[in-house]
Amino acid sequence: MKWRTEIGKIQLPIQLDYSSSCLLMGSCFADHIGAKLKRAKFICNTNPTGISYNPISILKHLTFVSSLHSISAEELKQHDSTYVHLDFHSQFSDQNKSVCLDNINTSLKNLADDLKTATTIFISIGSCIVFKEKETDSVVTNCHKLASSLFEKFMLSQHETDDSIIKIVSTIRNLNPAVSIVFTISPIRHSRNGLIEDNRSKAQLISAVHKAIDVNSNCHYFPSYEIMKDDLRDYRFYKEDLVHPSEQAIAYIWECFMTACMNSETQLQINEIEKLMKQVDHRFLTNNKQLQLRELKKLRSSLSQHKYKNRFTLEIEALTNRIHTLTAL
Repeated sequence: MKWRTEIGKIQLPIQLDYSSSCLLMGSCFADHIGAKLKRAKFICNTNPTGISYNPISILKHLTFVSSLHSISAEELKQHDSTYVHLDFHSQFSDQNKSVCLDNINTSLKNLADDLKTATTIFISIGSCIVFKEKETDSVVTNCHKLASSLFEKFMLSQHETDDSIIKIVSTIRNLNPAVSIVFTISPIRHSRNGLIEDNRSKAQLISAVHKAIDVNSNCHYFPSYEIMKDDLRDYRFYKEDLVHPSEQAIAYIWECFMTACMNSETQLQINEIEKLMKQVDHRFLTNNKQLQLRELKKLRSSLSQHKYKNRFTLEIEALTNRIHTLTAL
């Protein structure tokens, strides 16, 4: 008896390995996969300009970079005592206007650097239901809890969605012609918009992405939304909010992702590095100082001699600090 409908074999015509340089942009699901890649010690950066759930906002960030646009003080807004920008995540906001500006413009510089050096760019899009600032008639990334009367909520038309996706691809291509682009639709449910509206939004995004892929070479699709919706069709794979995938679901999608674009040798290296990372995370139950020192030094030696030792800099530093602390006791 069958208890689930599996997506089937997913095979992307790209190969990620430890020589790859990855950039992930878009919704918070990009952060989930980016965290897995970073833990596996890939060369990777995730959302340097912050989370952007809709295609217009992602396109805006890319356009800022391609046009060499720097954010000016006049573009900031003040909410209570904090300076914000409607096109950027609140992680860049600050009570000091100069700090806020520096945070945002530094993020654009980081994005520019990543776009030029990336071999593969992953773009996760969550919804085409957006907010528009009435005064400027412009789609925003974040309302920053400003008065709701300043904004209008609406769904992009199919034409607007199609156009934004096509422009995302062309803008990236102008900056890095050789890069591979992989789109995915975020499996996170935007249920606050209503389930009917969210499904319509997802369908619109899927259609737009596939139209872009059909006319652009080296542009691909990874079905994270379909894996969650069909293969993992059960609320036990969601967190308590019934909106976000559980850790188990993210781990399963990550396994599908590895199978789709990594060979067996790369997957083996990931598994070996994960064993080392679990040792790094381990906290001793014993109070035996000599045993702790011996294990920590052994692990530090393993990382220091690893093929990708330069990617373990933070872990080696943390182990050294733990060893020094124990030695001083």
